[in-house]
Amino acid sequence: MLRRIAILFAVLLVASAALTAVAPRPDPADDERPTSSAPVTPSPTREGEDGAGNVTDAVRGTLPREKIVRARVGDNIELTVTARELDSATVDGFGLTDAASPGAPAQFSLRADRSGNFPVTLTLSGRRVGRIVVRDAKRSATKKR
Repeated sequence: MLRRIAILFAVLLVASAALTAVAPRPDPADDERPTSSAPVTPSPTREGEDGAGNVTDAVRGTLPREKIVRARVGDNIELTVTARELDSATVDGFGLTDAASPGAPAQFSLRADRSGNFPVTLTLSGRRVGRIVVRDAKRSATKKR
């Protein structure tokens, strides 16, 4: 009986070693998320109108590289917040918090549903890294004329 258990254990050990050898290994380069350094402006391509008649754009920003992310009411904002050390990033006024570290920045996806200035801070260090400035779409359209 003991001999059968030892043989079963050896077979399981060899099988797990074989599976480990052929399993794909994670690439360390995949852990690094690229960040965009492009200027933050609403994209010229309109994604469509929502029920309120607002035209939505996709706005992308990386803080603290850009100090201000500008958007209009109705825009979708994709925000990346980098930190020098382990911290958490908070978007005040939207109630959003996410962990941030040098290798894994905080990622936020939000809809600008109201106008205003919304600070973005690193919670543990207490450092303000930038802000989101949302303007009323109707007001910005009349200013351009």
